Amino acid sequence: MMRFLSIVIACVFIAACSDKGTDAEEFNAAKVCPESKRGTFVDERDGRVYKYTTIGDQVWMAQNLNYEGDSYDVVCKYPETDCEKEGRIYTWRSANEVCPDGWHLPSKQEWIILVNNMGGEEIAGHRLKTSQGWIPINDGETEEHEDECDFSAYPTLNNVGSLDGYASAMWAINENGGTPVQVVIQSGWDAIKILDTFDYGNNPIRCVKN
Repeated sequence: MMRFLSIVIACVFIAACSDKGTDAEEFNAAKVCPESKRGTFVDERDGRVYKYTTIGDQVWMAQNLNYEGDSYDVVCKYPETDCEKEGRIYTWRSANEVCPDGWHLPSKQEWIILVNNMGGEEIAGHRLKTSQGWIPINDGETEEHEDECDFSAYPTLNNVGSLDGYASAMWAINENGGTPVQVVIQSGWDAIKILDTFDYGNNPIRCVKN
């Protein structure tokens, strides 16, 4: 697993070295994700309340899913993990079945639409990160994010403890073949990467409204 994740993260490091692209001044959160289209909803299965945010024409959960259910492969990352903050992690099989009624596991194309609404892949990671919780890679650096759309991507990455606080890899699905996709955000880079992968490990998920 460590080898696989190292490859994934290395790909992101290499790809993220290019220009940031869209200028921060050009992004208009009031137009892209107005506050009037944010709120909460209740997962009727367990009564848990989740935040949501509307970005463009899409409605996204603004927190990682935290539904336990009765499956052995849906877990908190570690016993000490605050699942209210980080959500739970899911195998690929569970990820396809666990979103609340009226919501679904996002497709690769739906993530691409979100990324484009946030200014493109070279800057979207920065704009989607939560304002707190990300650990800088180097001493003296900061990880400050305005989280203007309240998407609040929090740093969690399946069950590799050495990357805690530095990265998040969320499940998505390739609609062309139903195969796994990982959406990777990490400390030190503004970019976000959407990577075709394989059924391996556990990841958090964000659901998108039908």
